[in-house]
Amino acid sequence: MLVSWLNLRNNARLLNRPSLTIYRCVRSIGWVTVHRGPGDDYPAEGDAIPYYVNVTRPIAFADRAEVKQTLDGMEAAGIIAPVTEVTDWSAPLVVLRKPNVKLRICVDHTRLNRHVAHPTHPTHTPRDAVAEIDGESGGRHPGFLSLIPLHVEGVCAILQAGRAAKITLNVDKFKFAQKKLRFCRPPILAHFDPGRGTVIQVDASRTKGMGYALLQKHDYHWKLIDANSRWCTPTELRYAIVELELAAAEWAIRNCKLYLLGLSSFTLMIDHQALVSILDVYTFGAIENPKFQRLKERLSPYVFKTVWRKGKEHAIPDALSRSPKADPTADDEASTGDLLSSVHYHLIWLLFVIRCRKLHIVKLLNDMNLTWHQ
Repeated sequence: MLVSWLNLRNNARLLNRPSLTIYRCVRSIGWVTVHRGPGDDYPAEGDAIPYYVNVTRPIAFADRAEVKQTLDGMEAAGIIAPVTEVTDWSAPLVVLRKPNVKLRICVDHTRLNRHVAHPTHPTHTPRDAVAEIDGESGGRHPGFLSLIPLHVEGVCAILQAGRAAKITLNVDKFKFAQKKLRFCRPPILAHFDPGRGTVIQVDASRTKGMGYALLQKHDYHWKLIDANSRWCTPTELRYAIVELELAAAEWAIRNCKLYLLGLSSFTLMIDHQALVSILDVYTFGAIENPKFQRLKERLSPYVFKTVWRKGKEHAIPDALSRSPKADPTADDEASTGDLLSSVHYHLIWLLFVIRCRKLHIVKLLNDMNLTWHQ
């Protein structure tokens, strides 16, 4: 099934060469299939109106010789083929430069993609899928290790089909993948295991942001499961430091809900000692600060023990909080809004109590025939 075929007639004319049709490779059950001629059609919606480009996009004079050489090479490899007849669909050629300064030939599929019927399939998010795999025992999928030979066989089949279709693989990308694989292997990263000891380290920077690192114990070593950081909201920047540290703890645990909710116990590690008493010692009735009450209430579904650690030994979350990467999400903004609403509610309630007590005192004075002076 051909996904799309695009006439590059106009751009080819700019380069003084025959018009070209470029074919997109599609993957079907582990095999790469390349279609080499017109006759097939792409799955499009019933109301699809053909789109034909009559105006070429200019190509820089300095790039034209290299573009022509690249297109000649693609034609010789069978990736693109000449087209002599009139076609209903035509998309413009786009010439870009890769980060390594090499030339990249692209096609603008914007109009075509509006009408192509894309296949849909429900899948896990990458975070959920990775969390369900245990590299040692198979985790929730005991047969995972037994499927590795089948997986290798499928990969080899894809590579053989790619070689038969004259599809080349980028060696530089494989080098990057090897470096990334070395980083992801033990002793740095590990898959989450609910049965192992779990600790979440959290820190907040007064003028920057907040960050956390989720780790689990493997024998005598702690391995990283998840880490994240974000900038503080404008409201959070006005918090007292103890309030900001508690807000960071709530945000970190909420972000790791997939891992922490339902555990019999885990450790929350912070470098602000006052939070140990607020979270582990004081009850709701003993806490007067409404922000503390609200944040502590949000942490009530989790079972954890708070541990204090010296700031100079709190390296990972400290570094993340000082160099945050992500902006606050809508949930983070809503969380701040809830806290402000809670503060306003408690202030209104306090004013109401004061007013009631004042009226009660005035009534007592009237009963005693005394006068209330403002």
